[in-house]
Amino acid sequence: MTTQGTPDAYFPNTDCNFSTHFGPHNIIINLTFCGDWAGNAYSSSGCPSTCVDYVNNNPSAFTNAYFEFSWIKVYE
Repeated sequence: MTTQGTPDAYFPNTDCNFSTHFGPHNIIINLTFCGDWAGNAYSSSGCPSTCVDYVNNNPSAFTNAYFEFSWIKVYE
C-alpha cells in the first residue's frame, strides 16, 4: 500500500529511449526558513526572539508544513 497521492504529471517513454540520454537526477529545494526575506520580516513582526531561535526551538511547529512551488528552474 502506498501513501503517496496521484501524480500530477505522466511522461510516458513513447518516442525516445530515455535511459540512453539521461541518468539519475536530483532536484534540491533549499527551504531557508530564516533567509533574507523571512529573517527580516520576522524581526519586524513583533514575535519574540529571532527567527533562527524560533525554528531551532519549535520543530513541532513545522510538522505539517507544506510548500507549493509555482515554478522550478533546472540548470545543467
